[in-house]
Amino acid sequence: MATADFLASLTDPIALRFRNGFESKASRTDDELEKAYLSSPTCQVAFKNVQEYEESPLRSGTVFHLQVAVF
Repeated sequence: MATADFLASLTDPIALRFRNGFESKASRTDDELEKAYLSSPTCQVAFKNVQEYEESPLRSGTVFHLQVAVF
């Protein structure tokens, strides 16, 4: 499955298909998908990783100044 097909299967209500037995358990709207993701362990790990990156020593030294100069 191509990336575009995968993303469409998650975000397009017409393309959205559920495995047998999961029809009533799966999120159907964008709000339900967002709520499910934000409360998931995967999201918590992602937020933690971003926070650790932003607080890392590399962000406050030569690397940070180089990034500012380049961007």
